[in-house]
Amino acid sequence: MIGKKERESLSEVYQALSDQNRLRIIELLKTTPHPLCVNAIAQRIGVSQSAASQHLKILRQQGLVDVKKEGYFKHYSFDIKNLEMIRRLRETVLGPDFTI
Repeated sequence: MIGKKERESLSEVYQALSDQNRLRIIELLKTTPHPLCVNAIAQRIGVSQSAASQHLKILRQQGLVDVKKEGYFKHYSFDIKNLEMIRRLRETVLGPDFTI
C-alpha cells in the first residue's frame, strides 16, 4: 500500500494528463527533436498562446515538461526524468499487469 502523498502525486499527474490539449502537447514535445517555444506549440496544436501557456504551466508543475529560458523566450521539451517515478507509482497503485 502506498502513502497519502504518493496517491496524491499520482492523482495530480493523471489530472494533468486528463486534458486532450495537454496530451497533444506531450505527444508533440516527445516527437520533436528540439525544444519548442510557446508560440510554436500553440500553432501546432491549434490553440491560443495563452491557452498553451496555461497547459504548459500545469505540465511543468507535474514534472512532465522541462523549460529553458533563452533570452526573452522559453523553450519547452518533454521531461523523461519523472516518467520512471510515475510508472512506479502507477504499478504500486494499480499493479504491474495494468497498462493504459
